[in-house]
Amino acid sequence: MAQRARREPTQRRPRVASGRARPAEAGERGESASALPLSGANGLARLQGILPELRAAERRVAECLLAKPDDVVRISITELAERSQASEATVVRLSRKLGFSGFQELKIRIAQDLVAPVQQIHEDVLPTDDAATVRSKVFGATAAALASTEKVVDVRALEEAASAIHQATEVVFFAVGLSAWVAADAAQRFTKLGLATQALHDGHAQATKAALLRPGAVAVGVSHSGSTRETVRSLELARGCGATTICITSFGRSPITRFADIHLFTSARETAFRTEAMSSRVAQIAIVDTLFVLVSLKRYDQAVRNIARVREVNADKRF
Repeated sequence: MAQRARREPTQRRPRVASGRARPAEAGERGESASALPLSGANGLARLQGILPELRAAERRVAECLLAKPDDVVRISITELAERSQASEATVVRLSRKLGFSGFQELKIRIAQDLVAPVQQIHEDVLPTDDAATVRSKVFGATAAALASTEKVVDVRALEEAASAIHQATEVVFFAVGLSAWVAADAAQRFTKLGLATQALHDGHAQATKAALLRPGAVAVGVSHSGSTRETVRSLELARGCGATTICITSFGRSPITRFADIHLFTSARETAFRTEAMSSRVAQIAIVDTLFVLVSLKRYDQAVRNIARVREVNADKRF
């Protein structure tokens, strides 16, 4: 199996500077992180407003973000630290000064800011809206979730997840609620590729299966909030057994990320009648589809044969 970083997972909570980024500069340690309020201006506007108050290293990071925000949301914290000639600790501190939990949350907010027109797409549905207006707002929110998720999800994390699934002895998806439908769809898709795959949505069944997984297995937890107790516990048990763990979630700092080796993030906003979780479900499916295609390419001949066979045996079930 491809080498995994067990305790330094892809897109996990930002770590202190690695060998590629500069060490913390003089005057950077021990600085208090006075966070700005989360309400009001968006990520880029907050960044612009706080610029004059920043120290030299923080200002270089901020200017790098403001100069090419569309590019920055696609890179890791280490790459941003290198580009701005600062440390990873400086990036984290700046993120917290802006009122975010860390760089991942800042990236998600900036990605959402870049999806235009943000205000029109995400305005609340009004009682007076006709069908055409509602359609426009709902489709707009879905399109925005997909566009911002594309910017946020890390390509290397996708590649690592696809490699792990491709080489897995078995793949188990854990989810409850709306995410359970995404997990069920994923299990059906990967079964077509010849993988031993299942999806579990009952808490007791999840805990039982997770506790019996072995090294070589892959456990995927799907949770919009990243705080669903059953799903988080399942990944914790699976990781304890030596399985590779993957999470698909919208929140960079949530309980599920602590037990995932590979993090795949979605991005969605909330409107009055279309909750954030509903929009996130579409983004979750897009990530599952991407993984399915990546794994299919890795086992191309088998995938082609299996998909053709499945179509053949199911042909008589259609009119």
